[in-house]
Amino acid sequence: MRNIIFLSVLLGVLSLGFSRCGREEEPRQVDLKKNKVVGMILRENSVMRIDPIVYAARVMLLKRAELVEILDRSKEPATVSGSTGYWYKVKASNGISGWIWGKNIQFFNNKNKSSIDSYVSSFWEEESKRVMKTISGKWWSVDQRGDFTRHALEISPDGKYKSYLRGGNPISGEYNLNFKDNEIIFLKGTTFNTSLHIIHRGTMVYLEKDNDKDFIKFQKTSSSLDEDKPVQEGGPKEGEDANQ
Repeated sequence: MRNIIFLSVLLGVLSLGFSRCGREEEPRQVDLKKNKVVGMILRENSVMRIDPIVYAARVMLLKRAELVEILDRSKEPATVSGSTGYWYKVKASNGISGWIWGKNIQFFNNKNKSSIDSYVSSFWEEESKRVMKTISGKWWSVDQRGDFTRHALEISPDGKYKSYLRGGNPISGEYNLNFKDNEIIFLKGTTFNTSLHIIHRGTMVYLEKDNDKDFIKFQKTSSSLDEDKPVQEGGPKEGEDANQ
């Protein structure tokens, strides 16, 4: 059983209500006013702008794999970060419209809907492998000052995890990745009783939940799950107080 949540993406396909589609590059020869074209956002937090220029005001941010309707294309090509292409006016599933840089979009024309489902599934399968590799390893909870606290978490790239307190019995189970919310869901529960968001800050990755009810944050201490391998420097070592 695959540990990936496809439902939100597939519902997004249906909710947009487009006719059958087939994958293509940029629809330069398609009359976008007469033919419905679907776009899938390729990059996380792609910026939708009010006008087709890089310095225009932001309208909103679009998530990776979000599906949009392509409404129009800029009259002239532009160069952004050394790459030449077109801007596209799109409408998101919430009805908001604006302009997205074309290199951030995978286009589908109105030929075969099944190709969208196949492409999206393939996309998430590859994305899941990448994310599971990124998060696999040993993690320890830290407080808001960065000091280690009492929870430990081991995440395996095969979709399994262990959650425990130092010296305590582990809770073992499988996890799901909810890409819609960039979240890990622990199916058998944990010692900290919440799901975690995958947060990228520069080159660092953290696992955390920070809202009115919960604050828990994990820092990776080792990329290895080898029980005999010592925790990397900076992590909680034997004899160090990890129960703050």
